Amino acid sequence: MRRRKMERDRKMGRRWMMGVAVAILLGGCSSLSGIWSGEVDCGDIGGDVEIELEKDDDVWVGEGEWDCTDLWGYDCTQTFDTEIEKEDLDDGEWELDVNNSDCVVIVLGVPSQAGCTDPHDVYWDGRDTITGEWDVCDFELERD
Repeated sequence: MRRRKMERDRKMGRRWMMGVAVAILLGGCSSLSGIWSGEVDCGDIGGDVEIELEKDDDVWVGEGEWDCTDLWGYDCTQTFDTEIEKEDLDDGEWELDVNNSDCVVIVLGVPSQAGCTDPHDVYWDGRDTITGEWDVCDFELERD
């Protein structure tokens, strides 16, 4: 009797652990929350970008920073706030509606307000990669 109970408890433990593993795999990858980094490819003015996102109701909000080069060849940093909504495309991929605000460009240590442009044609593979276009630039981000 004791042996049967131990065997049953061990099976229940395995099922529970399997359930937790599945929940982590499915739940952990279905969110945009976290840090995303990659590169913006704009030829001479491209550079590294990093965005940190967290869920807020039905949207993801966060802050980003793009290390860029301005049109005169000076190193610059653009900071921005972002808000993202997602739409399921029924093939495991998501289309993202991205709205940037509070954009600041820092050149030679001097910050100045900048007009914000929103990325377009932005897609998330539902796991670890976001791709899209930003003005005439292409970008790809990966989950850190």
